[in-house]
This record gives sequence, C-alpha cells and structure tokens, in this order.
Amino acid sequence: MIYALSDIHGYLDLLKDRVGQILSRLQKGDRIIFLGDYIDVGPQSRQTLEYLRGLQSDYPENVIVLKGNHEQWFLDSILDRGWDDWFMSDEGMATSRTFMTEEQLAECRSKLSNGGRSAYYTYMRNRIRDNYPDLLKWTDAFPLYYETETQIFVHAGVDEDAGERWKTATDEHTLMNKYPAQLGMFYKDIIAGHTGTAVIAGDRDFHDIFTTECLIFI
Repeated sequence: MIYALSDIHGYLDLLKDRVGQILSRLQKGDRIIFLGDYIDVGPQSRQTLEYLRGLQSDYPENVIVLKGNHEQWFLDSILDRGWDDWFMSDEGMATSRTFMTEEQLAECRSKLSNGGRSAYYTYMRNRIRDNYPDLLKWTDAFPLYYETETQIFVHAGVDEDAGERWKTATDEHTLMNKYPAQLGMFYKDIIAGHTGTAVIAGDRDFHDIFTTECLIFI
C-alpha cells in the first residue's frame, strides 16, 4: 500500500491526525510519500519539518519526503542563492518566526525599520542558518520525485510530452512548479499535489481528489 500526502503548509496538527490513521494500519513494505510544501501559510512550519524528519528516522523503510516549491523558495532565500522574494511573501513572518526566538524576531523588525530590506534579509538568513543548520541540510537534500514500476510521485508534475524520456527532459522548475496541470495521457500514473483540485476541476466547490485515467491530484 502507498499513502500520499501533499501541501501540509504548516498545519502540523492536521498532519499528525492523518499520519496517526496511517500508522495504525501500516504494514511492512508500505510507503508513506509526502509530496512537498510542508511550510508557509500555517503556524508550524519548522515544527512540521522536524516532525517529518523524526517520522522518517522512525520509519526509514516506509517514509519518503519529496521537495515542493515552497521548500525550494525558502532554501534559495535562506541559503542566499539569489532569490529574495520569499522573505516578503512570508506574511506576518508566519514561517520565519518558527525558526527564530522572540528576541531575534524583534531584532528582525528593527532591521527592517531602520536598516532596510537588505539588513533584514541578512540578519534573518544568518539567524535561521545558525539556529537550524541540520534541519536546513536535511530539507535541501529532499528528492524531487519517487518512481515505482507504474507510478511517478512528484510535487507538481513532469514533462508529459517527453514520454519515457521525462526524467531527462523535465527540469526542476517543472517538477516543483508546473502550472497549469496537464491532463493528457501518460504511460505511468502521476500522483501530484501543488495545484488545487478545485482549479483543475474548474469548480471552486470541488475539494476532493481529482483523477483521470492516469493522473491523481491530491
């Protein structure tokens, strides 16, 4: 049995509830595959990553943790890879506050008010890197997909036009950011998150799993 979960976005309590249900029936050889976007939006981003790291440590043969675009954006900003947009998208410091102390958060606000964005970015980068180096390293090492004989698990999607060459033809941006979803035929089943199923269904009241003959969006 394979269980897939995606787009937790910092809502750790909901994740724990669902994982608890899965663990109560987990069998040898089963897989729990997390499809990315564990951080941002909700109140427990860092705690969600730490929970997943612990879960993978406890169940190394069962748990697979893939990278989503939100992890990549966060890492690119914190590790100073030329992407600063994440800082200002972190509304109310919902994510960054989970990686810093209250004193550090106050200093961040002071840097933004008195030193401008550059000082703010630099201070936050340094504090988060100092506070959680091992967690950042673990997150940065997430694979971008998981493949079985008949399935591809990925955050956003693959280059379906490439057919059996998808692994070499699909760039990292597509794997983590593909939009809009592509609904054609493919030789393997693709299981992905990222795009809301209401958007794919064209129905804002649709909040279920969206499936086609070879695609599953969760």
